[in-house]
Amino acid sequence: SLHDALPISQQVGLSGDRAGFAGAIAAAEEIGLRPMELPVTGAFHSPMMAGAVPEFEAALERVEVRPPDGVVVLSAVTAAPFEDVRVQLAQALTMPVRWRETMLAMRELGAERFVEVGPGRVLTGLVKRTLRDVELASA
Repeated sequence: SLHDALPISQQVGLSGDRAGFAGAIAAAEEIGLRPMELPVTGAFHSPMMAGAVPEFEAALERVEVRPPDGVVVLSAVTAAPFEDVRVQLAQALTMPVRWRETMLAMRELGAERFVEVGPGRVLTGLVKRTLRDVELASA
């Protein structure tokens, strides 16, 4: 439930043209925040990814999409269940991720255990800073 959520977001991610980050970094440092540049290969989840959308949409058209059986799958763009998987996955290339809202929605739907699959534990740490009273694991 919402009472299991921590009261504020402790991190904000920015995505876009690196040239614009200098001002944001300076402003963050000025008010006592600790900005950190992430080692990513692109400006994901920003309008700068628009050029990749048509090819991604074409690839998605070749994929069979079936409704999930017995589970709810949320879009991190809307923090709500997917309505049109292909459209919303393509939107995710250029739209911000609503991490906190998505985690809260998952908790409201009854999620009690969060498992991170893949290398590292970055997302596990983000869940830990977003929700309390949940089980965290990595595979």
